[in-house]
Amino acid sequence: MNEDDFTQKLALIILDQGDKKYLKGKYKEALALYQRSIDTYPTASAYVSLGRAYNRLGQREEAIKMCHHAIKTDPDLGVPYNDLGVYLMELEKWEEAIQWFEKAIQAQHYETAHHTYFNLGRIYTHLGDWQSGLTYYTLAHDADPLYMPAGWAKYAMLGRLN
Repeated sequence: MNEDDFTQKLALIILDQGDKKYLKGKYKEALALYQRSIDTYPTASAYVSLGRAYNRLGQREEAIKMCHHAIKTDPDLGVPYNDLGVYLMELEKWEEAIQWFEKAIQAQHYETAHHTYFNLGRIYTHLGDWQSGLTYYTLAHDADPLYMPAGWAKYAMLGRLN
């Protein structure tokens, strides 16, 4: 194992330690570990995790910055685009969030598009475009039929449109 491989592996171990703290609700400790992971070897996943910890601590602007760092580190990863859209929704910047969700869907490496479709459904429903809301809830439900919020939202929207 060369030095670069060792450094990458060490960064992933530290990232995993941060994830464990995050799951226990210890966001400040997780934040420190995520930053240490980035300092060791920066990855898009570590930036995404750092952003999520900042968001849990109410520091949404820092969370948004971390999404931009993640995108710069790996523009093909869909997760930071989705997270950025979510943070903008939380700031009630609905229209601005749409472009980031669309980029998440187009990303080469993104396995949870149902979340993004669902979020787009939420935006369009909020904006009063119920037909588009239904379209995205349906896409979310089709992408993952076991993702219950999408099914509930789809059928609630169908009830509204009848």
